[in-house]
Amino acid sequence: MQDGDCAQPHHVYKLNTHGNYPQVPPPMVPPPRAYPLPPRPGAQWPQVLVVLLLFLIFCAMTVQAVFLYHNNPTSTTTSTSNSTRTIAAAAVTEGVHYRNEVMLWSTSDDSSHLHEMTYQDGCLQAKRDGFYFVYSKVFFAERHSFHHSVSLVTDTYPSKPIDLLVARNYPAASANGYGAITSAKSSSYLGGVVHLRKGEALCVRVRNAAQVLRSVPNENFFGAYML
Repeated sequence: MQDGDCAQPHHVYKLNTHGNYPQVPPPMVPPPRAYPLPPRPGAQWPQVLVVLLLFLIFCAMTVQAVFLYHNNPTSTTTSTSNSTRTIAAAAVTEGVHYRNEVMLWSTSDDSSHLHEMTYQDGCLQAKRDGFYFVYSKVFFAERHSFHHSVSLVTDTYPSKPIDLLVARNYPAASANGYGAITSAKSSSYLGGVVHLRKGEALCVRVRNAAQVLRSVPNENFFGAYML
């Protein structure tokens, strides 16, 4: 250092790591809200639509249950007391005679039976409302066209029976265009579910009834049973 120069002071800072300095406070966290934020406009529409859809489904199921109950009131009795339920059923055989296209049957054969149904003038009459499975089989010769039907007899239409199940058979045409007369034989079977009210009856009608054949008593039969 030369004479006359001023000495420059040196500043020395010492870090005291053992000093008692106050701690830095933690960051401020806002307190939870006392009340939730109000929903945004339109945010509740999905929930409303879901509730409305469930309500419509419930209404549809209720209407369907009421409809089934009124159309088949015996179903409730069946489900609650299967052990005491009586099933309406009937079967008749030996159908070969007829009157006004209505086949007449025998109720004295071993295969015949009547339970909760009555037989009169070729008809099986229901004593109870409900759904019935009805069936009929006829054995016939294929000489000409043959019509076989199960018909409903009801006071609602007293003029004539109403065909419910129908089968038609036509023999093969000959060279001149007319039905060929042959010795072939065939069977016609009908079966289906119908709804009967108390007092209504079922019958079997045939056209060209002279073609009906019978070799054994149960060759031709007719019956129904309640579902």
